[in-house]
Amino acid sequence: MVDRIADDVRTQRAEAHADVARMQRAKPKPDPAVMRQAEAQAEAVRRYTEIRYGAKSWRCERRVAARIEATKKGLDIRYVVTNQAGGSAEWLYDTMYCAAARWRT
Repeated sequence: MVDRIADDVRTQRAEAHADVARMQRAKPKPDPAVMRQAEAQAEAVRRYTEIRYGAKSWRCERRVAARIEATKKGLDIRYVVTNQAGGSAEWLYDTMYCAAARWRT
């Protein structure tokens, strides 16, 4: 019984690692014009986007909102996975995710 549960956990962990690797490979390519603008003048250029994604272990697809920020130091992409239907990707990241992070600290 314990061996079967341990095997299930190992399988789920392997699937999760594969899903994360797949999402990292699917990172949006930075717009060269945005990168030039960030390098030339702006402290940071920030954009938001979203996709639908479903891991094998999930019952349904979920919404993935991404915050993409280009600075002189490089590109920074942050993801938020949610089942919340309303609001823009920007609102979801800035209002819900960042507010929750501030609340936890």
